[in-house]
Amino acid sequence: MSFPNVVYGDYGDEKVTSLTRIGSLPLGTPMVIPGGGEFVHAKANTAAALAPGQAIVQKAVAGTSVNLAVAADVAIGGRTILLTMPATTLCTTADQYKDGSLIINDETGEGHTYKIASSNTAAAAANATFTLEKGDGIKVAIVAGTSQVTIRENPYYDVLIRAAGTGSVGMPAGIAQVAVTAGYYCWLRRKGTQGLLAAGTLAVAGRQFACATVTAGGFQAWSRAISTADTAGASVADTTLSPVDEPWGYCEVAAAASTEYMVGNVQLP
Repeated sequence: MSFPNVVYGDYGDEKVTSLTRIGSLPLGTPMVIPGGGEFVHAKANTAAALAPGQAIVQKAVAGTSVNLAVAADVAIGGRTILLTMPATTLCTTADQYKDGSLIINDETGEGHTYKIASSNTAAAAANATFTLEKGDGIKVAIVAGTSQVTIRENPYYDVLIRAAGTGSVGMPAGIAQVAVTAGYYCWLRRKGTQGLLAAGTLAVAGRQFACATVTAGGFQAWSRAISTADTAGASVADTTLSPVDEPWGYCEVAAAASTEYMVGNVQLP
C-alpha cells in the first residue's frame, strides 16, 4: 500500500489542460488546493469541447457492456482477461477502459471488482484483452463459458456538457474551470465556490441549485415537485433523476439574469 493518493495543488493548477494525462495521473484522481477547493482529473469527450462554469456529466454507459463472456480461464493472481465483445463492439479505442473497472457480475468469481490498467481495440464479436493493475490480480479463478463480466469505463472518461432537457443522463462529473479542447485532459470542480451559468428560474442565495431543463450546461433553482402518488407512499418511476432532480450545491450570490453567471458553492459527493 502507498498513501496518499490525492494531489495537493496550488491556485491556478485547476486551470491546467493537456492533450495527455496531467502528470500521468489516473482519471478520477482528486486534487485539493488551498482553501479547500476539490477537483477531479477528467478527460473531455473527443466530440465536443467543455466550457467553464457549466454542468459537466459522465457519458451514458453502454448497456451492452454487461454479461460479457470470458473467452479463456484465468487462474488466481492472473491479470490478463480475454472477453468476447457483443455484436456492437465496445472496444473502439486503445486504452478506452484504462482506469476503469472490470466486475465479475455472475457465476464463478461473481462480486469481485478489479481495476483495469489497459485495454485494446476489438471488432464486434471478437475477443478483447484487458490487463488489470499490478497487485489487483484475480482473487477467485474465473471460468471460460461460465463467468460473466461487466466492464465500465472510468466515470471521468469522455465527460461532456449536460444537454438541455428533463430526462435522465449521465451522473454529475463536475464543473470545468476553463475552456477545454475536445479530447483534452482537465480538472473538474467537485467542491467549492464557483461561477456557474444561470438559466431558467434563477437560484436564490442560500438555496440549492440543480441543472437547468432548457439550457445546456446551465443551472436553475432546485425545487423537486412531489407527485400525489409520492405523498401517498406509492412507488413511482422517476424519469427525471440525475442530474435535473439532484441539487449540485448552494447559491451564494444570485445572478442578475438568465445566461449570466451566479456564484455557487458546488457540493458534489
